Amino acid sequence: MLKSAQHKTLQNLALFPWLGGGKRAAGLVVPWVTMAVTFFAVLLSLMPNALMLFCFDIVAIEQGEWWRLISGHLVHSSFDHLWWDALAFFCIGCYLEVKSPKRLLIALLAGFVAVNGLLLSPWSSLLYYCGLSGVLFAPLTLALWRHWQGNKGLLGVAPMLICVAKVIWECSQQSTLLVASGWPAYPQAHLAGIVGGLISCAVVGRS
Repeated sequence: MLKSAQHKTLQNLALFPWLGGGKRAAGLVVPWVTMAVTFFAVLLSLMPNALMLFCFDIVAIEQGEWWRLISGHLVHSSFDHLWWDALAFFCIGCYLEVKSPKRLLIALLAGFVAVNGLLLSPWSSLLYYCGLSGVLFAPLTLALWRHWQGNKGLLGVAPMLICVAKVIWECSQQSTLLVASGWPAYPQAHLAGIVGGLISCAVVGRS
């Protein structure tokens, strides 16, 4: 009975499952993808001339610097910008990946495609962009949807309503809560991330 209770407790730990011991603790995997993305976001952001070398630069991309389609979302314009994006992504990524690495990968792919699609489209006039926040709204949307599926009522829908209210406020004010990036805010990227998240919800729901 005691072992069963301990096993259930470990299963309910959405974050840091490896603290239970070993690569797999209570059937949960170490979130390698989440840790790798977070590591490279920190590494690139702290490198000298990081923004010049790695930010999303529309002119440089058109000239063949395709890596900026990925690195532009990993590099950040200030420590505050990096801290909040990396912290949020790490928590959300761990929550999804310990349940299903496939879900996180689908959400990340959808997020990159959706945000890059917006930045490259006529709807965006930005020449430069950086930060993980737009992309991370895709796994966040999937995580909130999964949470709602498992928790009906106010407990299930409250986090989703808070997220929607935050994005609406940011888009109306053209500003961001908590983060001081030093660059002009572009909350429309968060909307694109949500679109990617909704697409991943549809894909995951069929798999």
